[in-house]
Amino acid sequence: MGRMKERDFKILKERSNDVTPCFFAKEAVRGLVAHAEAIELELKISKEDEEEAVRRFGEAELSIVRLNQKVDHLNRELGESRADELLATQSADRLSTENDTLKAQLEAKKVVLPKEVAEAIEDYRSGGHDTDYIIRALASRSGGMPLPRLQTLLDYAADHGHQLIDALVNDFTVEEPLTTEDKLEAKFEQLLEKNNIGRVVPVRELAILLTLVVRGVLAEDRQEE
Repeated sequence: MGRMKERDFKILKERSNDVTPCFFAKEAVRGLVAHAEAIELELKISKEDEEEAVRRFGEAELSIVRLNQKVDHLNRELGESRADELLATQSADRLSTENDTLKAQLEAKKVVLPKEVAEAIEDYRSGGHDTDYIIRALASRSGGMPLPRLQTLLDYAADHGHQLIDALVNDFTVEEPLTTEDKLEAKFEQLLEKNNIGRVVPVRELAILLTLVVRGVLAEDRQEE
């Protein structure tokens, strides 16, 4: 191969100088376009992310609103429940008070009966006989010898007819057995009345005084034993 002439070399160099700037300019434009496209893509993605964030924020706000509505609803139900509970408590207290009042009224209506009379009534009832049966038995006694339980009721009804009927209708309680002091007081009272002792000091007061004396003597005797 022959050596390039100097004139040809100059021509090639000039042509090379004309092509190189154009080549680099095209590459720069391509780079700028690619960079712009990348920026546009990033902006698009950023916008989509922003829209997604706004959508999620809206959903979160809606969820918060619904949650607050549920809380308000639960608070209303809780308030109603507390009000119902308060009303129920007040009703229970009122019913309890009424029940106590009724019990007190029933207790007040109960007649206090001697033990033997109460046992006679219970004997009838344990045999399946009700109040009507007992009253009919009292009213329609035949001429024969009555049963012991009926005789007990007849003896009591002779002086306490109204009390016996009230006891059968309104229930009854058994009187407390007499203590020794009660028996002494009753005996002394009967004795003093029988002997007409009571003009200066009332018979009952004398009976109480004598009972106190006897109680003191009995207490001393117990201590000595």
